[in-house]
Amino acid sequence: SSAASDVYKRQVEKPSKWERSLQSTVRPQKSQLSLIRGEFWSGLLRAFPDLAEIGVTSNPGSNKWLQTKIPGVVVGIYVASNSCGIYVRGDTDVASAEVAAKLVPVMEELLQRLGVPPLTKPEPDWLFTDRIGHPLKDQRHWQAVWDWMAPRATTYVSALNDLASKVSV
Repeated sequence: SSAASDVYKRQVEKPSKWERSLQSTVRPQKSQLSLIRGEFWSGLLRAFPDLAEIGVTSNPGSNKWLQTKIPGVVVGIYVASNSCGIYVRGDTDVASAEVAAKLVPVMEELLQRLGVPPLTKPEPDWLFTDRIGHPLKDQRHWQAVWDWMAPRATTYVSALNDLASKVSV
């Protein structure tokens, strides 16, 4: 029984050379766009390491959702082919109408602190959208985007956190 167990462990726990080559063939490689996004976010965190404290990560997604003290409300920062930007939206499965209703008591204050109207939005579920017109693939402008994005992300998260007690949950 011990010999059979050892054979089973070797077969299950250690894939053969053929199995490893098959796994590497089947496992999708990161796309060029994914690699560029990962480099962008890594550079942002190198330039502004404090952003990690509010939830910015270097994984290669196009959007980062930063949690706030208002349940169901997140700040999003994004990189896209034509622009990079920031917005407020609902967390997963929280409708934009629900977010807007929660923020009604603090709309004027948010407008003052964020400097953008709540309904200037390229996406149907985004509020307080602001963007900078530099495309992700133009690495010459990354420092300008980082210099714009970092304080905006901090401002958005701070404003929502500061006003959380005035929001209807």
